[in-house]
Amino acid sequence: MKRESAEECLNFFDVPQDPTRRTRKGIYGSPIFGTEGKRVQVILLDRGYYNIDSPAQE
Repeated sequence: MKRESAEECLNFFDVPQDPTRRTRKGIYGSPIFGTEGKRVQVILLDRGYYNIDSPAQE
């Protein structure tokens, strides 16, 4: 179930079908948006994927 959820999230955010991003565990990343001089980096953490106590583990 985790893999399917991660795939849906990546699809929702239009993440390219880059094999590096799509095959690793979790959906963490740090995309940069904007133009020169007006950029912002969003750091995405995926605490839930590795959480042993998560109900999604079942």
